[in-house]
Amino acid sequence: MFQVFSDKKSDLIAHADEYIGARVAYSFSPNETRVLRQFFTNLNQKIFFVHGIPANVLATLGAMYSRMANPRGIRGVFVDTYLISLIAGTLTEIETDYNGKVTQFLKAKNITTLDGFCEQYDTCYADFLDGIVMDPDYIQSITNTQRTKGFLSEWLDAYGHNSIARVASVTICFEGISILAAKSIEWSRPGAGYIERSTRYVNMTNPQWYPIENEIGILGDNASVAKNVIEESFKKYAELLGTNLNGAFPLYLFDRYTDMYANDAAGLKTGVTGESYDVLGNLLPAATLTSVCATISGETLPSVLKHLLLDGTPENNAIVQMILKEAAKIGANQFCRHYEPTPAEQNGWNYLVTGPFFDHAITLQWDHDRMPSWHELLNSFSMKEGFTDCRDLNEVHSRLFGNGRTDHDKLPNEFERIPVFFRGTMSFRGWRDLHRQGMSTHRRTLLTPDLGFYHYDKPHPSQLDWAFSSLANFAREVWKRMPNTPLFLRQYVLPLGFNVGFTFGCNARQAEFCNWQRTDWSVNHEVRQVFLAMEHALRKRHSWWEKFSRADLTQKYVFARGKTPMPLLESA
Repeated sequence: MFQVFSDKKSDLIAHADEYIGARVAYSFSPNETRVLRQFFTNLNQKIFFVHGIPANVLATLGAMYSRMANPRGIRGVFVDTYLISLIAGTLTEIETDYNGKVTQFLKAKNITTLDGFCEQYDTCYADFLDGIVMDPDYIQSITNTQRTKGFLSEWLDAYGHNSIARVASVTICFEGISILAAKSIEWSRPGAGYIERSTRYVNMTNPQWYPIENEIGILGDNASVAKNVIEESFKKYAELLGTNLNGAFPLYLFDRYTDMYANDAAGLKTGVTGESYDVLGNLLPAATLTSVCATISGETLPSVLKHLLLDGTPENNAIVQMILKEAAKIGANQFCRHYEPTPAEQNGWNYLVTGPFFDHAITLQWDHDRMPSWHELLNSFSMKEGFTDCRDLNEVHSRLFGNGRTDHDKLPNEFERIPVFFRGTMSFRGWRDLHRQGMSTHRRTLLTPDLGFYHYDKPHPSQLDWAFSSLANFAREVWKRMPNTPLFLRQYVLPLGFNVGFTFGCNARQAEFCNWQRTDWSVNHEVRQVFLAMEHALRKRHSWWEKFSRADLTQKYVFARGKTPMPLLESA
């Protein structure tokens, strides 16, 4: 917890506040600024709210975070890509001369920026601004009226009517925060959705990370040693990946699978690209900077803030303060009530201990004293219209899916009576995918060197094993040389390939959907292996599971990307 600091706390807070509150290194032109002020709560900081954008445009814009390469972030994407297309789409010549194709029009006119568009179509841009103009200062003034504030205070606090907050939603963008902080923000909870930037878009010509070495120095440990292991992580990542996929790992994959993909050169490149970034991403440090777009209900927002504070890092604390500041500009601060963790919540938060996870197995756990689950299921269906005469689960299955089953057909609610609980280990990078299964409940251990490092179990060059082992050994030594730094802050310097222990709980209805979705051939190999292990454990435990499950039991695929699935044979 952040509260463990005493004499160093103010210095750590000041450092994090300075980093999170610092202005971004890019700027916008006057034309861009005029329109961006309408939709974003600030134009020069790492954290901001988005408002007033149509839902379908906002969803498309948020999705760009996963593949965002624009150096000016999502605000840059908005003015460089979306806005020009939206405004140009109102021009009659688009229809008459370019068959409604905006991209062809922009290419023909050599328009690549908003300023370039304004030079040729300033009247069109002026009309757009007149149509959408909103004064940010006026918006803030009306969100703080006594009527609104009084109503919410009375109903949310005096009457505990949280359903009012449930119908509100806010979209928050985080740019230039650590992967570790992103996981705190994204802790799954109903009422929130997240898109995070892929690690494949890390800028290897100028790798950036949260400056945790400064905080380690404030605490009295060797800051330069901590920085060394972070720099070594980026160095090994760049060496194995190469420039334009010419490093040892992608070249090995190209060479090994060229014959298999003889008629699909594009598929081979797509597969090698995805596999390279997936596997080599384990070398990146947890301090690596990323970006996140989050849409959160007003009811859920306090829980997101609370989780950031419970995870306890100075960075998280600074993020909370910035969210509160920006939220006030659009009235969202009125939903930020009771977000500070109570003593009971603090006492119950601690991370899992590593001890139970040293066997590394994915283990299904259950209560031996419970009635066999097939009896429970059958009894549940016996009270359901149309199933009262079913004598066994085979007949239940026939009634349910006798006419076929589509991708949208989850198991019915009766399966929610069957609890499913797993524990196991996987790399922190892989756990980030498990963590996204919002319908489940889960916890993890701290990211430490205690549970070993990720092992890639498909064909690979010897350089990969050397890079993993040498970096892991270096990080272990550095870990030991930070006695004054709490364990939860030491996480920043560790590569994402170190394993964490996790628990994963849900019900049988949710487990069937998760296993079906995450054993698909297009899923990251390590993540797929974890869900395969869960699937096999469930089939071993429940004889009826195989009939109801849609999981793909193919052990391995060559790649998780491409046009078609290609199973990996032992001889491949």
